[in-house]
Amino acid sequence: MPGGKSDIDIWDYISDRILEIRRGVDTLFLGEKKLRETLTNIVDETEIFVRSCEIPGVVTRWKQINPRIIFFDSACDLKEESPKLYQQMSLGLSNLKLSCYPDESFSEAKKKYFDEAKEHSAVCNLKYSEEKLFQNELIRTLSMVFENDFKEYVTVPGFSYKIIQLLNDIANVSESENFAYVYSTYSSLKNAPPAIV
Repeated sequence: MPGGKSDIDIWDYISDRILEIRRGVDTLFLGEKKLRETLTNIVDETEIFVRSCEIPGVVTRWKQINPRIIFFDSACDLKEESPKLYQQMSLGLSNLKLSCYPDESFSEAKKKYFDEAKEHSAVCNLKYSEEKLFQNELIRTLSMVFENDFKEYVTVPGFSYKIIQLLNDIANVSESENFAYVYSTYSSLKNAPPAIV
């Protein structure tokens, strides 16, 4: 927590930071309705992720933009670890619902993804955990969201990296760094030059 304070509620803190970002977007982009709406949508989607308390926990649109994020969905693990329960759920014979129902080709693609990630981690001596791989894929996903949403711009607005970093830091367990990036994100939004259309 900021300044080593342990009596601050993390949900209140995150809510305050997201509100600051919302205010920054609304203030900085007056008269830029499309840009403001696009950024507000990304902030809304980021808040959904932060509050979902699940992996991947992202909105459907992000999964459509980067389907690899679905490799981290618990449905994949359930299919491997409890095939009978998975089959019941996929056939609608259970009141439990999953966010996705991977088939064999998806399971093969997932295995290939994690095998390649494991090999890359070993070759580069990265020693990445599955959580770290998820964080990296989440950052990649948000980068792809910005690229998708700002196609018509020559460059992605400079402050977008800060929002991406904020999401990464919120997902990361290192709380002290989170707050520096939240403040840095807000400062970047506050001081960002107008976007060139």
